[in-house]
Amino acid sequence: MAEEIAAAISEGRFAPGERLVEAWLADTLKVSRGPVREALKSLAARGLVEIRPNLGACVASPSEESLGQAIVMRGLLEGAAARVAAVSRDAAQRALLEQAVARMRAAADKDDVDRLLDEHWAFHRALVEGSGNAHLVSAWQALRTLILLYRRRIGVHGIDKAHVLRVHGIFLELFAAGDPDEAEAAVRSLIISSGFKLIDRPIDAAALGYITREVTPDGRLVSRLTAH
Repeated sequence: MAEEIAAAISEGRFAPGERLVEAWLADTLKVSRGPVREALKSLAARGLVEIRPNLGACVASPSEESLGQAIVMRGLLEGAAARVAAVSRDAAQRALLEQAVARMRAAADKDDVDRLLDEHWAFHRALVEGSGNAHLVSAWQALRTLILLYRRRIGVHGIDKAHVLRVHGIFLELFAAGDPDEAEAAVRSLIISSGFKLIDRPIDAAALGYITREVTPDGRLVSRLTAH
């Protein structure tokens, strides 16, 4: 039940701040209101729903502070998944990641930013699900939904398509090289730094220590301490 509602939120069928009417959801899902109420409480605990006095449950409308926290946690989770990918070097996962990057390139060639971002998420879903860690996957899915909610609220601005493709090409190279420390550091660092750049706000001071790698203008991955 909770996952069905979460999927509807993630897919944009409910807008940020929109009220979630228990009776309507129960009728639509063909269940009683009790399970719906419990599902909404569960989603509220995950930050996807807000329970407001005299109004009831509404889709979350993340603040910049909340989004910054979500970006940091996403970086940490995907860094852990990258470590697994570099160790396992699983051929099936590699194929999924390469296919997603190929679709990203095709979208970039057509200047289709929405499709590019959809394929970006497909890449990262394959990375996370390939970890085989159900808790990591569940936490990542909740963070993804929060980030998408914020994106829908403010729109999409300033996507550097060439940089996005360059970064994901680097990720593929690191996974193939089989260096788990470097893969984790790169994915963690670039997810966090790119996320804060996208929302146009300074990186939280507490998160700076997680950013140990960056990509130079000529496309090299370097230690952040020696990049300049």
